[in-house]
Amino acid sequence: MTLMTFSIDQPTRGRSASPNFQRSIQLYFDNARRKAREQAMAATIDWLDMTNFNRLYNMHQQYDKQLSLYLHGTCNWIFHKPEYLAWDSDDSGSDAPRLLWVCGPAGFGKTVLCAKILERFKAKHEWLVAFFFSSLHTASAPTGDMSFIIRSWMAQLAAPDPDTLELIWGYAKRSDVGARALDSEVWSAFEAVLAQKQGVALFLDGLDEYSKTDDARVSFLQKLKSVAAGTATRILITSREETDIKVELSTVKSSEQVILKYKITKKDVDDDLKLYSRSVVDKTLPRKDENLRVRLADKLTQKCEGMFQWIKMQQPQLRDTKSKTKLENIVENMPIGLTETYKKNWEDIKRQPADDQDRAFAILRWTTFSLRPLSVSEISEVLAVNTYAKCSSLPLDELPDDIDEKYIENEIIAICGSLVEVRRANSEDQSASKTIHLVHPSVREFLLSVLPKHRQMLSDEASTTECAANPADQHRYLSAVCLTYLNYNNIWNDSDNNQSYVSGYSFLDYASRFWQLHLENVVKEDPWASRIVTDFLHTGNSKFSRWAKYFESCRNAEDGEEKVAGTPIYYATLFNLLMTLESIWNQDKTQLNVLGGRYGTPLQAACAKHNNKAFEMLMRWGADVNVEGGEFGAALVAAAAGGFEDMVIALTSNGAKLELKDSMGRTALYTAAKKGFKDVVSFLLVAGSEIGTTNKYGVTAMNAAAGSGHIEVVRLLLDRGQMPMLQTVTDGRL
Repeated sequence: MTLMTFSIDQPTRGRSASPNFQRSIQLYFDNARRKAREQAMAATIDWLDMTNFNRLYNMHQQYDKQLSLYLHGTCNWIFHKPEYLAWDSDDSGSDAPRLLWVCGPAGFGKTVLCAKILERFKAKHEWLVAFFFSSLHTASAPTGDMSFIIRSWMAQLAAPDPDTLELIWGYAKRSDVGARALDSEVWSAFEAVLAQKQGVALFLDGLDEYSKTDDARVSFLQKLKSVAAGTATRILITSREETDIKVELSTVKSSEQVILKYKITKKDVDDDLKLYSRSVVDKTLPRKDENLRVRLADKLTQKCEGMFQWIKMQQPQLRDTKSKTKLENIVENMPIGLTETYKKNWEDIKRQPADDQDRAFAILRWTTFSLRPLSVSEISEVLAVNTYAKCSSLPLDELPDDIDEKYIENEIIAICGSLVEVRRANSEDQSASKTIHLVHPSVREFLLSVLPKHRQMLSDEASTTECAANPADQHRYLSAVCLTYLNYNNIWNDSDNNQSYVSGYSFLDYASRFWQLHLENVVKEDPWASRIVTDFLHTGNSKFSRWAKYFESCRNAEDGEEKVAGTPIYYATLFNLLMTLESIWNQDKTQLNVLGGRYGTPLQAACAKHNNKAFEMLMRWGADVNVEGGEFGAALVAAAAGGFEDMVIALTSNGAKLELKDSMGRTALYTAAKKGFKDVVSFLLVAGSEIGTTNKYGVTAMNAAAGSGHIEVVRLLLDRGQMPMLQTVTDGRL
């Protein structure tokens, strides 16, 4: 596919054409350009792996939401600070990138401030702008990879600018059809964009939301500074002042880069807090005396310690029905600081009746550890699941008769205090579609220190409130809830006609897509989790068969092809559930080479995911290395596509045929060459791979390597006697 950038001034030479004819021709080419651009944008979004991400975490909606929280007259202080003025200046004396880090404690209004700076920047500068508002869920699996920040930025930069789209699309065309861009490819394309477009501004709010494990944040910042070097890119980052971030974003002024830091103080936000306190009091106590409202607002400002979030969390206590004296006492006795406020809410929850307490714990557990926000409808079904009760069906009598605002207020908000809030994505959302969120990222940190295991996971009679569970325990339990739900008879319809076996129950999609991802957050698979998984992954379990069909249809529903479900041993391998894999093997050894699932066989799945231990187990059990089928056609091609030399060596040592191909005619050598895996290419050449073998379009490994810019691989192939050939490629990709 090529983006068309030409225009029509005169459709013919030497002869006149009517204005109507010219307009028709121009309209034809305008439509052709538009369609080509739309197709390229859609393919680029797929390559960046942003389709599902955009559906779940629409950044433009996040931006609009933060602007809607902005209070007129606030945030203006930042625009007079020397650090901001230096970052925002139009001075073109230096081409060095400018990075402004705005840091401050939790609750100081950094996210709304970021949105306001972004709005002002867009109004002042005609630059390409991209932004990313981090949250609990964007920083969690399966999107916790920080490359999604870059992927999102690139998609936003490409959308309004044909040149940027053309550039990114050029990188996408080097990949196999339907392939997700590797992180290295994303960073390379991003660097090229910043080098080409000298007017790019990038905004990142909440960098501290991401884990510092394995120096992920440090690595991200180092790469970001590196790719921006030598450009005039503007970058603004907000976060708390944490040590690893501080080390990377220390103030620097040189010809190569300018890094500016501004730390928000209580004095900076004092006037904003006065306005905000007054707006809260006026909104909640409109019938009270003016003097009383002024006194209460002043008291809130004095006690909040610079935190807008603290004021927001006190709002439910300010009710118009209370007397003047009562209101003054309430404000006087409000806890100081967010942590004390969270503790008070937690103690209120623990004083509730046992049923309400368990319900609150469950809502908080799911809101804290779910991998995307759950809707009110979904959480209502979750609350009815009992992982220990021997129920064959979801207990419908425990579901609400109607999900309305009253249900939300009484059964969610009231029992969870001020720790959660319910949001709607747009004004048309019904009550059941609203999603549940923690009111602030700092609430998660608090809950990690107090939220207990579910009582069904305790081995003794100890109170569930006596000790906090670690995140692995919480994810283990949530996975069990998902699998218990999927094992209910009544959430599946009886028909096997395409997707009609799926019922109308709302939690089905989440449970189907995410139960295994919760287990990825468990450090070590244990017998408790393995038993539940093994009970589900069983050929005699009709619910497993329905789930497998649904899971496969969800992955690539857009291609319209009916997917063949995999076997239990296939999914145990795919999800790297080793205890479950061994248990299934001991029960049924006939599944080892059965075709099904995206990758065809368990062995190909192990290679595609680089699940080494599962691969070793399958090889030890005698898996056939030459079974054909699946996305890569054979296990060897999958291993070569990932650059997994250890697997390539093991497969060839056990008789893997070197010339097996995928549906596009690509061999292991072709795939490794196209990806630039020099060591794998070298091994396959020594092993005897045919250099001149072509794919279904007549393209050789040499052409693929050259088209993808892998010069070292090209040299290696030339040394082996491969001569370059010119190819006409009909599918637009090498």
